[in-house]
Amino acid sequence: MKYIIATIISLLACGNQFAQTTNISGVVNTYTSFEGFSGDTLEVESSAGFSVGDKILIIQMQGATINQNNNSSFGSVSDLNNAGNYEFTTICGVTSNKLVVTGLDRSYTASGNTQVIRVPQYVNAIVTAHLTADPWNGTTGGVLAFECSGTLTLNDDIDLNGLGFRGGATTTSSYACSWFANVNGYYYNISSGEGAKKGEGIATYINGKTGGRGAQSSGGGGSNDHNGGGGGGANAGSGGIGGQRIAPSTFSCSCANPGLGGIELNYSNAINRVFLGGGGGAGHENNSNTATDGGNGGGIAIIKTGTLVGNGNNIRAKGSEVSGNSADGAGGGGAGGSVLLDVTTYSSSITVDVSGSDGGDVANVGNNCNGPGGGGSGGVVWVNQNSLPTNITSILDGGASGTTISTTQSNCDVGSTNSATSGSTGEVATGLSMSESICDIPLTTRFDTICGGDSLFVGGSWRYQSGTFYDSLSQGCCDSTVKTVLWVLAEKFGAIIDTICEGDSLVVNGTSYTSSVSDATEVFTGLGPYGCDSIVSIQLIVNAVDVAVTTAPPTLTANATNASYQWIRCPELTIITDSTSKSFRASENGSYAVVISQNGCIDTSTCFTINSLGIIENSFGETLSLFPNPTQGQLNIDFGKTYNELNLQLSNVSGRLLNQWQIYNQQATQLQINQPAGMYLLRIEANEHHAAIRILIE
Repeated sequence: MKYIIATIISLLACGNQFAQTTNISGVVNTYTSFEGFSGDTLEVESSAGFSVGDKILIIQMQGATINQNNNSSFGSVSDLNNAGNYEFTTICGVTSNKLVVTGLDRSYTASGNTQVIRVPQYVNAIVTAHLTADPWNGTTGGVLAFECSGTLTLNDDIDLNGLGFRGGATTTSSYACSWFANVNGYYYNISSGEGAKKGEGIATYINGKTGGRGAQSSGGGGSNDHNGGGGGGANAGSGGIGGQRIAPSTFSCSCANPGLGGIELNYSNAINRVFLGGGGGAGHENNSNTATDGGNGGGIAIIKTGTLVGNGNNIRAKGSEVSGNSADGAGGGGAGGSVLLDVTTYSSSITVDVSGSDGGDVANVGNNCNGPGGGGSGGVVWVNQNSLPTNITSILDGGASGTTISTTQSNCDVGSTNSATSGSTGEVATGLSMSESICDIPLTTRFDTICGGDSLFVGGSWRYQSGTFYDSLSQGCCDSTVKTVLWVLAEKFGAIIDTICEGDSLVVNGTSYTSSVSDATEVFTGLGPYGCDSIVSIQLIVNAVDVAVTTAPPTLTANATNASYQWIRCPELTIITDSTSKSFRASENGSYAVVISQNGCIDTSTCFTINSLGIIENSFGETLSLFPNPTQGQLNIDFGKTYNELNLQLSNVSGRLLNQWQIYNQQATQLQINQPAGMYLLRIEANEHHAAIRILIE
């Protein structure tokens, strides 16, 4: 009999300790654009998805002032203003499209495309599939931010590749190029066709100056006429310069002024700002749909946790590759993004990749040698330690310049960059200190745990799922708020799949199972510290052993197949050596049985008597039996019924009569033969019946 109650209870009860672990993947943040301030209230595009007590990230994506002169200084940053400012805070109240906070430490402007992001907070979290963010759309997105008070485990990658500032999009130019024209401006109205579109950077576009080779702060410049390559985007390094178009002859159009690379941004603990990777500039196009866009920059990841278990996985915020091969000018690569890690302990290895993407390649059509794109720069990996932890492998490389992959022009070489350059390497920054303001809301926190299937009224509703809920006034930070952290333990299910032998039993939760079942269930109540129920399904197979035997004296045959056999003597139950076959032929009269092992079970057949050995002739019928034979002198005879008179004669093998007996009115008798060991003949006669039996005395 099997008893497994203690094991089942132990396993199911222990499962409760994992109730505070959350599986995360996909997009976990909620985004809205910042519209302006009203006292301590953030006016936002939408307050949907935001609640009192939520942690939020306020981050200004753009808004830097850049040089607008039509010279090589175009795009250089003269004032960051609030670009890159960020901080965490807590929502004290929510009304329609308004979030109440207190005491922000930094300044923000709506015109700089500031966004507000809800930051999930976990106890322990496991990344079970790609974790990412919404892509930057010019207003919101491009940022992943979350916190774990315990352990963050990566069972898959965090991927923000190409979610940052967007590359310049191609536009088809109708500008008539000429061999003597020198289109060398640093900005153009995009509609003029003299310059392709610049990539996005930390300064917003300036009307009438969105095209041309000058950098858009960290965004790469778009190539000037004719068919040159775009510049690479920048972040913690500078973007590469686009490639020139090489004219086939003196009197043909060329491009000596491709896009310049984006301008490097400064990272330091003093200013504590963070930026998306800059977008690459577009290649110049005059034949529709032949040039390529600039690549997008990488996004921003801001992660705070006690322990980070990397498991050899990756956090990626790379610039995106330029799509396709260009037949006119090629786009510049996107810059790598930014990864900020406020982590206490690292367990196992992790790779953080903020590399820039390569500039676009050119597959020239006809008699052309157009310009490849410049490479995007690397981004930044920023940690709170004083040096990069040994568990982290950082990839900071700038993207390579594009190349010429095909041409028929005689003065154009396959593999040439046409003077395009690679993006520069990014950097590792240390000593990170997250910017966070304190919400002055009087807050009482309580923790509740309920079992799956139960509910708790909190936050104005019956709650059936884990979460953080608040009971407070809808606005203002002077009112008290109760924060309830609710853990709903998942219903526990277990399964017992077992096999027993016929005659045994399986005891589960006090119920004894002796026959096969496939749909039985047992409910264990009051398990663990929270008294939850657990359901165990039972699938039991009861195996029987076929112990039937077919008799054909002196041969016995077991009916069981796919089994092992051991023949034994009865009633002693002693093993008969070397008798392990399916069939057994008795060499002497006696009682026999077989022990059968089948389907992992063992059972023994009934005993079968063999009494026909030594009979030469017999007219008494099958009921006549004589045993034991061989004998040591004592011989038991059953005649099958009572006879009035029986004559028995014992002779040796020479026929000499040795002894004789007369028996009256008996069915059975016992003879004592006092003769030396050897073979003898016993004759039995009664009326018309007679028998002759060989007797072996040992």
